[in-house]
Amino acid sequence: MDLTLHSAEERVSSEEIAQRQSIPSAFLTKIVARLAAADLVQTQRGVNGGIRLARPAGEITLLQVVEAIDGPITFNRCNRRPSECARDRTQVTTEPNRLAIPLFEVLPIARTSSKK
Repeated sequence: MDLTLHSAEERVSSEEIAQRQSIPSAFLTKIVARLAAADLVQTQRGVNGGIRLARPAGEITLLQVVEAIDGPITFNRCNRRPSECARDRTQVTTEPNRLAIPLFEVLPIARTSSKK
């Protein structure tokens, strides 16, 4: 979300982001790698390097970001691996996924952050 606070062309160093978000640089590196693999951010090494969004923030959904980092959203292991759970429990836990995922699909990351 930090990148939504910068212009589309501006590259931001990972050190700056890690410091602002109070997270270890090594952890951020892993997150950025997953976001880059999903074509959500672009990275460039070197003096003028950094990270920027691959497309406008209004075109990137919260669902895309969450799934790039954590994989498919499921609120219960029964949704991810139904064979490990009783059938009646799987049916009960499917409803939260069915209701929540469409919200993540339509919410652009541009609306999840505010400029300071």
